[in-house]
Amino acid sequence: LSIYKTFGFSIYTAKVVRLCLYAVAIFSLTWSLIHCFGAKKAIVPLFALGLSPTWLYFNTYQTTYGLDLTYAAILLPLLISHRQNPENQRSGWRLFTIGILTCLGATTYPAFLLYLPFIVLSLCWAGSKHDFSWPLCIKQLSKWGAGFLTPLALATLYLKEPGRLFYDPEAKGTGLFRAGGMGLSFSLETLQTNLLQVFKDLFERGSSYYFSLPYPEFGGPLSWLSIVVCGLICAQIWKKRVGTPYLLYAGIGLLILSAVLPNLSSLFPGLRRCTGLIAGFYILYTLAASSASGFANKTLRNLCFLGMLALPIDHLLAFQRNLSQLKIEEQYNNYPLLGAEPLPKEALDEWLSFTQAGKAIDCNKEVPDDHPCKLSEIFGALQGYRVWNGQNPTPIYAKPRKYQENIELKLETWRSGDLVR
Repeated sequence: LSIYKTFGFSIYTAKVVRLCLYAVAIFSLTWSLIHCFGAKKAIVPLFALGLSPTWLYFNTYQTTYGLDLTYAAILLPLLISHRQNPENQRSGWRLFTIGILTCLGATTYPAFLLYLPFIVLSLCWAGSKHDFSWPLCIKQLSKWGAGFLTPLALATLYLKEPGRLFYDPEAKGTGLFRAGGMGLSFSLETLQTNLLQVFKDLFERGSSYYFSLPYPEFGGPLSWLSIVVCGLICAQIWKKRVGTPYLLYAGIGLLILSAVLPNLSSLFPGLRRCTGLIAGFYILYTLAASSASGFANKTLRNLCFLGMLALPIDHLLAFQRNLSQLKIEEQYNNYPLLGAEPLPKEALDEWLSFTQAGKAIDCNKEVPDDHPCKLSEIFGALQGYRVWNGQNPTPIYAKPRKYQENIELKLETWRSGDLVR
């Protein structure tokens, strides 16, 4: 919202911001992997990550889904620099910056909260040349915490009703870090059902809420081969405790947390909540790919390299198939703003003129019967455009389905939950 406040509202603003963040994330990943493992060892993991079907797919949306992966990648150079020089002159500002970015990631998409334990451990875990110290750890966490709390404090001071930022009882308990206000279910049956959907999204076909992907992350035999080889190499690393054990523990821990905690929610299961699984896997994949080159046996080293290479090859095969699907989805995803014009910008302009003239949005006439009449999206886009572009909000009237008369759309319309679509 601060972007809209600063630069004004456009139908494509969120996409531009998201793609800019993605570009920074790719640059950060490239620097981090080359810095830690060297250019040659970084090539295969970079191709696998850059061609990740899940990450590429979520970056086609203007929603916040999958942004936890982006923020995690952006944080990597700062975390690496801190671990290598935890007490230099710039450490305070670096920790403060890490705190701010951590807060932005967590407030942007709650799935990023699963990364917090590993970020904290990274700040306190002793580097190869530095012994662990509780006083130093507390000092570092206090600086990080100050950065984390700063955006929250500024938002609280800026808002007229800051309480609603954290918890809004009139909107089903939504608020920061609450993923739509949905509670957790500690039913084993719920966990099993949700995990099954996540595994379908990963291995069979993306078919969950906001995740329609014909060729998923591990959709072919080549990717399965890479998973097996990666697992064997990581088992060897675990056995010998060689290399960088923190990465091994972080990858396994993130896999476990991302498989369990998001799937305790009973509504709309799917990979969009569990993208930490992708991050956890690629931590292990990168560690395995870099470690394989150190095997003494040349035949074993070459076999492991081919096994690791199978994943980016699989992703290349998936790219064209998924791109074709996006052309189909483009027609579907524009329907909340349908008008006489097929493109979103032209459709928005038509709705602005339509409502400026005082005409009511009739869901029975303006929206096809086989699509829900998402008045919330239409209302948000129209009034957001007017507010953030310095125009006076115009009353918007609509006739929802099952209604006999027109009603005026206001924020309270959705807070009360009285609107029947």
